[in-house]
Amino acid sequence: MPKFLAEGESQMNFRISADKKEAFKKYAEEHNTSASKLILEFIDSCLGIVPTKEQADLTEVRERLSRLEDLVMGESAA
Repeated sequence: MPKFLAEGESQMNFRISADKKEAFKKYAEEHNTSASKLILEFIDSCLGIVPTKEQADLTEVRERLSRLEDLVMGESAA
């Protein structure tokens, strides 16, 4: 989960079974992406939004930063 939201962004929360969550995360990993990115791409496709290259690059940077933060925070919490 992102630690900081960019201007104009908000979060969406929903419930999902633990089994589906893990299967979806595994699917994303097998396809070299993240669950968040897949969900955002799905929403964009439903709305007919085609992301620009710059938006896609920024999304990727944010996801990598979030994973790095999770790793660092996980190590410091141990």
